Amino acid sequence: MKLKKSKYLHNVETDCWVILEDDRTGEWIKIHKEWMDILDKFLIEELDEKEALNRFEDNEDKEYFEKLITLMKKKKFLIPVDEEEKAHIEQVYIAVTNNCNLKCKHCCYDASALNEKKCDLSTIEVKSIFDKVIGLSPDCIAISGGEPLVREDIIELLTYLRQQFQGKITLSSNAILITEKNVNAIYDLVDSFDISIDGVDEETCSRIRGKGVFDKVINIINMIKNIGDKRICLSMVDELNQIGIKNRYVSAGA
Repeated sequence: MKLKKSKYLHNVETDCWVILEDDRTGEWIKIHKEWMDILDKFLIEELDEKEALNRFEDNEDKEYFEKLITLMKKKKFLIPVDEEEKAHIEQVYIAVTNNCNLKCKHCCYDASALNEKKCDLSTIEVKSIFDKVIGLSPDCIAISGGEPLVREDIIELLTYLRQQFQGKITLSSNAILITEKNVNAIYDLVDSFDISIDGVDEETCSRIRGKGVFDKVINIINMIKNIGDKRICLSMVDELNQIGIKNRYVSAGA
């Protein structure tokens, strides 16, 4: 089989070594320059693996080069010459609405939009977007907003996504609209929860999100945890206006 370098591979040279790194995954290997020159020569001559290995007279050199080729193929540093590469996508965020049920101080979305009944994309239009994103084969699709749970069809949308997509689904939400009536359905349709709480107690949370939000969210998190052990990530903003420090974003698993 004839091989070529991945188009996502780039190298950094030192005095004696070449470091090869994949831009998509961050994986890397270090190769001595002499071996990199040999590899480049074989690739330029478009030799297949057997032809390249037969060029070696020394068995130890042949064995090393074979291990090197095997490693680079495993990491997708080397691929068949006729293979078309697609970029690896870890996660795609899809904002299914710009509406929200809260009005947080730091957020670009405005709760007043919910009262104004600004139009979202239709159910069919959102499903069409799902189909296009699924075609990119990401590892994870995160459903966000605004607040995604303000959509009356959110269960239908999550159900459709779960049926069509084999990867992980994350729900990015403020969690306020998760109730005893819908929590089981939502839990079954997603793999993890990304919940924004913006505080470590009622006082700090209320400065950002409003009064009474903190206790509601904590109770909802406990309700989710009582169902099972799916991953819950909490995101927070610490606003220190008195000393002029910009917002700091912290994320923690629950």
